[in-house]
Amino acid sequence: MPGFIEAWHILLHSNNSVIDVETKMLLLYSKPLKKNEATMTATTHTLFPAQELADNESKAVSLEGKNILVCRANGEYYAVENNCTHQRAELTEGRIRNCFLSCPLHGVRFDLRTGIPKGELTKVALKTYPISVSETGHLELELS
Repeated sequence: MPGFIEAWHILLHSNNSVIDVETKMLLLYSKPLKKNEATMTATTHTLFPAQELADNESKAVSLEGKNILVCRANGEYYAVENNCTHQRAELTEGRIRNCFLSCPLHGVRFDLRTGIPKGELTKVALKTYPISVSETGHLELELS
């Protein structure tokens, strides 16, 4: 809601007449925040052919200074940040089973669909990235 006006009138009734004792008007206006145009622009990166990645395999890529792990599980493709949120270990050698990626260092499991961890070692989710297969059969990853 861009803003609202709230007004009060305190009225007293005396001998069948209405007396306006106090009138207050409070104008509260909050402007929507303007987003930086750079953060609103998404860049689509064409990666490697999707067929190069078998089920339960992953491949690390570096895009715009970000270390990203592209994974395939149950025939679907996922992209997550390639650092465990527990102790920042790379997830490249992690095992993939049933849409979960295990950290090779301490075994923290992350849901590839959401990035949410299972277990007690960390509660911080991995960043996930939109990924799809293009008409040419290549994986396309979107960064914003």
